Amino acid sequence: MGEMIKLTASDGHTFDAYRADPAETPIHIREVADSYAADGYLAIAPAIFDRQKTGVELGYEGDDVSAGRDLKDSASYEDAVKDLEATVAELKIAGKIGSVGYCWGGTLSYLCGARIDDVVASVVYYGGQIIPFKDEIINGAILVNAMRAFPSTMWKRSRRRIPNRMSIFIWLTMDSIVITADRTTR
Repeated sequence: MGEMIKLTASDGHTFDAYRADPAETPIHIREVADSYAADGYLAIAPAIFDRQKTGVELGYEGDDVSAGRDLKDSASYEDAVKDLEATVAELKIAGKIGSVGYCWGGTLSYLCGARIDDVVASVVYYGGQIIPFKDEIINGAILVNAMRAFPSTMWKRSRRRIPNRMSIFIWLTMDSIVITADRTTR
């Protein structure tokens, strides 16, 4: 099992994060972080709502979904990216860094790929709020599982802004992000 740690964003905001080290084998996102650690990755799941309310533990049903949406709606993308930059800084010891996010966390994973230079790959699950950020250039590889939330014309328009070294995969088929770093620098 992992441990809670404190991280500090560039603006001085201190927030909690859950760190799961490899060979460590709880709340869904902690389980996701633990599963990455079991596969040999250092994983940190930042408490991205700490700026709104500390100690938030939400599930995926009923009132928890509504509470998560309210917290997301009161959050700032700029502040969230500052917290993610601090998370990435903590992971640098492990090697190459990728981001994975679900729902709002998927949008934050997209922003990690666009705004944080040290993130070499991003995975976006159901990141329905990425459309306002579609003109931002992704720095590395990206995998997007978008359901039907994104019109194919968005990707055609954005393709011009994608660096040649980047791969995009789109599968047309709650609110947290897990940042994983490759300990073995694969």
